[in-house]
Amino acid sequence: MNGVKEENNSIQEIYFKNALCRFASLRASMPCGILDKWWIMDIRVNDKIILKKEHPCKNREFEVLRVGMDFKIRCTKCGREVRVLRKKIEHNIKTVYRDGEKVDV
Repeated sequence: MNGVKEENNSIQEIYFKNALCRFASLRASMPCGILDKWWIMDIRVNDKIILKKEHPCKNREFEVLRVGMDFKIRCTKCGREVRVLRKKIEHNIKTVYRDGEKVDV
């Protein structure tokens, strides 16, 4: 039984390595920046983010409280906490500040 399990693991590893190689070669063949939109942005807890759209209190700056499949953010003006899907918030982020410095994401 261990032989079958080891064979399955090795087949999975080979498949995964092949998929990575195909993706790397695809990425290398594309013009710079086209596939970078598919990567997850580097946003961490306690980062300050400026969004394109403003909150009803007319503020655009939020503090990141939780990062995952969705984000939990807090408005720095009124203190309201909101959960937003990662896809939606990554699309609406204008700038990110980490420890008071602007960060490229």
